[in-house]
Amino acid sequence: MEDQSFRIGLLIHKYWANELNDVEKAELDAWLAIDPANAAFLAQLGDPTLMATAVDQFSRYDEKASWSKIHAAFPASKQPIVQPLRKYIYWAAAAMVTGLVGYYALKIQTTSPSKPTIIASSHLDKAPGSNKATLTLSNGKTVNLDDISNGELQESDGSRLHKQNNGGIAYAGNEDVVVQHTLSTPRGGQYCLQLPDGTRVWLNAASSITYPTAFNGKERRVKISGEAYFEVTQEANKPFIAQLNSGQQIEVLGTQFNINAYADEPTIKATLVQGSVRVRNQHGSQLLLPRQQAVFTASSNISLQQLADVESVIAWKEGKFQLDGIDLASFMRQIGRWYNVDVRFANTPSDRKLFGGTINRDVQLSTVLKALSLYGINTKLEHNVLIVE
Repeated sequence: MEDQSFRIGLLIHKYWANELNDVEKAELDAWLAIDPANAAFLAQLGDPTLMATAVDQFSRYDEKASWSKIHAAFPASKQPIVQPLRKYIYWAAAAMVTGLVGYYALKIQTTSPSKPTIIASSHLDKAPGSNKATLTLSNGKTVNLDDISNGELQESDGSRLHKQNNGGIAYAGNEDVVVQHTLSTPRGGQYCLQLPDGTRVWLNAASSITYPTAFNGKERRVKISGEAYFEVTQEANKPFIAQLNSGQQIEVLGTQFNINAYADEPTIKATLVQGSVRVRNQHGSQLLLPRQQAVFTASSNISLQQLADVESVIAWKEGKFQLDGIDLASFMRQIGRWYNVDVRFANTPSDRKLFGGTINRDVQLSTVLKALSLYGINTKLEHNVLIVE
């Protein structure tokens, strides 16, 4: 157990230093998968103020008395969560284990009884979202894509498409008759689509895209609501245009970008990952460079922001919730869409920011709520309503 704790401390140290190789990353991922509390704890290590306070407190506490409290808190039948600090001070990599010990010591010494977080019971728990979508044809017919088998499909409006092995759909792009299709994901759903030109689109929950079954004109135009990530196939003489319901549009030739245009979000955001795009509305346009984000405000102004980390914007596409710097209300809107629950705040939500780390999107809702409880955020699930207290 001592060697394992030291090893995990080293992996965590290298994780924050961005020095993990592929083998070490797989090893850390395996440890995170053992228990949701491991991932939640790693997220807490991202708060430098908390860890600095913990280590300072640890340097001043009575080791013998505090370890007695730790052993009392965790029954002997369970494996010990941490080991005494003095066994791991021989290498700087064990600094993260030091923080771990200090954190638990701090919690034992200073935490007073408080109202417990009410975690959803098993019969009230919610499964995570999954790959599911509905295809609306030009004649109004709807097709539940979960119900069809892989292979080529001939639809009643004359279109041809393929259900792929990865669960997405693709178009050949050589239709004699071009019609419009709309792919929609429900709350609790996501889907991947390959457009007729080879462009790949990932739809987040509660989103839709309307597109032609072939791009035969001078431009490639689609219409988006909700959130989508694009990898656009380059065609120099045929620009790709993503139009939003509120009138804004993004014009590209070949690039990777994300659009967040949910109706319940205060702003619309277009984030460029690679290439270049031009965002436009009725008041003007702006050219985006990689790692820039265009924000459309309620007054229709366009402001540009330079991002240090675009990975946090597209974390949803990679199957993760990114907690770093997001405000609680925004995060809970993501939770509501993905787990198909109605989120209500018992009080007016503050603008407090969450800190550090990620949570996998393939976990049960109760796992996310347990992680939030480590931030001091109390929640309870009543039927399909998640109340944040």
